[in-house]
Amino acid sequence: MMRVSLASRLGLLALAFGSMPRLLATDAAFAQPAISGSTQPRTKLTLVAAFQAARAKNPELEANRGVARWAESRREAARIFPNPEFALLFEDITSKPRDEEASPGNIKAELSQPIELGGKRGSRIRLAEAEANSRILEGTLTEIRVRFEVAQAFLKVVQAQELVKLASERSTLATRLAEIATERVRAGKIAPIEETRLRTSAALAGFESQELAQTLRSARLELANVMGAPEGTFGEATFDLGQTDKNITKEAIVSALDRSAATQKAENEVTRARAELDVERANAFPDFTLVLEANYQPWDERTLFAAGFNLPIPLFDRNQGARGMAAVQAESALSLAAKERQGLNKELEDAHGELTASLGKARVLKSDIIPGLEQGLAALETAYRQGRIGYLDVVESQESLFTMREKHIETLTRYHTAVFRIESLTATPSANEGGELRSAADGETR
Repeated sequence: MMRVSLASRLGLLALAFGSMPRLLATDAAFAQPAISGSTQPRTKLTLVAAFQAARAKNPELEANRGVARWAESRREAARIFPNPEFALLFEDITSKPRDEEASPGNIKAELSQPIELGGKRGSRIRLAEAEANSRILEGTLTEIRVRFEVAQAFLKVVQAQELVKLASERSTLATRLAEIATERVRAGKIAPIEETRLRTSAALAGFESQELAQTLRSARLELANVMGAPEGTFGEATFDLGQTDKNITKEAIVSALDRSAATQKAENEVTRARAELDVERANAFPDFTLVLEANYQPWDERTLFAAGFNLPIPLFDRNQGARGMAAVQAESALSLAAKERQGLNKELEDAHGELTASLGKARVLKSDIIPGLEQGLAALETAYRQGRIGYLDVVESQESLFTMREKHIETLTRYHTAVFRIESLTATPSANEGGELRSAADGETR
């Protein structure tokens, strides 16, 4: 979020002189930020609970519920044999002249059974299996993507919560500095203009708290939307941003990518294209039809039986066109799978780079920069109370400290986002069970 600079604050002093009573009155109101228009949440929200809520109520995941049934029905349809055909024919049923004797006519029954040749059924079953796996993997990838969106939105809420707390603390410190200035004005040690400037700075800090509270409200609405639940049904998002012990090695995640759902989906598309080519090759063979016939002749009161077969001659149509198209599709599937793997590797490389960089920055900020700024601010506040320095030194130190603390929160958020991105890219097909996100990189549950 953009911070109001010190120069901009000082530029508001002219307005502050004319509205000093109003600033003092509103200072207390700004000190504690609140989300207006929302009820006080009753239950805290964990990340696993957010995943489970999304799985139960997210519209995209609701549409995925029938994937397993669809896949089994697709397999069953491929395994079914062709139906036999039965024909019944009554011969010589035309009307006769009166002077001719009526003919009882023959009754002919015919039963035919198509028999597939060329391995049609086996290739059809393999194609159905590949299509079923493709649909299941698509459903898994949809759930993994939605879970990553939940994790992103959840982290935004956590980040906004931390920034609201930080802004409230900053407003408290600014108010405390203004109170020190008030004491020194009463003691006759500084001019009232210095108190006015510090009161203005405290009021602006409170104003920033209100803006961050609205940002938190927007982040909560975004999380509620991806979860498929009303915003008021969950409370504070609980997550330890400071936990940075997950330093996944590059070798582990590259190896895990081979077992991921995304890689399996790309490989399955190659299998599906090849199975489709096998089906079209099998269709080049004509089907054999076995025919059994029974012919009842009333005149002789006997039944004649016959057996035979039908076999089309593939003289012109040998399924050349369909075979050619399927062959091109199989070649294209190989290229697309290689491209998909290349894209996954790039995303993984970017996420791992972000994780490593954010982890290093967060540790430096926590161990070196922020503690030094906190000690410096405490020393400057003491020196200002004693009248040894001016207020600008304290304000600038305050600015530096809270800027770095905001940077620390942002860096931690980027770190955890990169972790979740890696977990999504390496998630296995079993990651959609139990409301958990399981990474193939390290097998840990988030």
